[in-house]
Amino acid sequence: MAAHFAVGPQEDDAIIRQRLLTRTSVTRGEPPMKKLLKKFLAFTSEAARPDSSMADCERLARAVLHEMAGFEQPLAMSRAVISANRREQEHFNELTKQLEADIIEAVARVEQLMAEEAEARRQRQHEEECELVRRQIAAQPARAVSEARIAALEAEVEALEGENVGAGRVVDLRRKQFALLLHTMEELQGALEEDPSRELAAVVAAGGGGGGGGGGGGGGGGVTVMPAGRPSAAAGGGEGRAATPPPPTQPDASGASPMTVDS
Repeated sequence: MAAHFAVGPQEDDAIIRQRLLTRTSVTRGEPPMKKLLKKFLAFTSEAARPDSSMADCERLARAVLHEMAGFEQPLAMSRAVISANRREQEHFNELTKQLEADIIEAVARVEQLMAEEAEARRQRQHEEECELVRRQIAAQPARAVSEARIAALEAEVEALEGENVGAGRVVDLRRKQFALLLHTMEELQGALEEDPSRELAAVVAAGGGGGGGGGGGGGGGGVTVMPAGRPSAAAGGGEGRAATPPPPTQPDASGASPMTVDS
């Protein structure tokens, strides 16, 4: 049959330790507290008896005091241990406070050093950027050389702009000449299509005017083909526009042509 205990086996060590500290139990013999209680009861019983003797009472009292002296020494030792423990605890508390203060100070110092490191990194980066800019500036030519080069480029740009204006004028003139030529060719082609019999007369008139007229100012008369079939006398008194324009002249060295176009 299983035994039943008021406390479990796991609590036996704690109970035994508590009893040894309080001197309520010992490993051998009778517990000191029980012995003291017995002697104290014997002393009170002897003192309460009417026929008790003073010698027996003194003997029992000395026995009680002897047992109590056995308790006083451990109690004094316990008081000394308690006092030492309290002093050590206070010292540990002071050390703990000092350590906490040191930790707070160290954390603040670390944060300050981190901020200083970040600032130093920024300053170093700025110095490197300034050094890079300085090297780039030093690699560039002098200001006088740059200004002279800019002035030369501006002069070249102005010359190119002038050439561009002249070229634009020449192109515009050639465009007008080409348009006039196309218009004259269209009118001549239309006139020939209307009266094919005039083709021979136009050729003869062109040949006669070149041999005897000498440039359109003489007295020889001839018929030339006009646009849209309009004949006109080539003599000095006749009015009208010739169908064939004068041949275009070659432009001079500047690129402009002396030929003019009637509006």
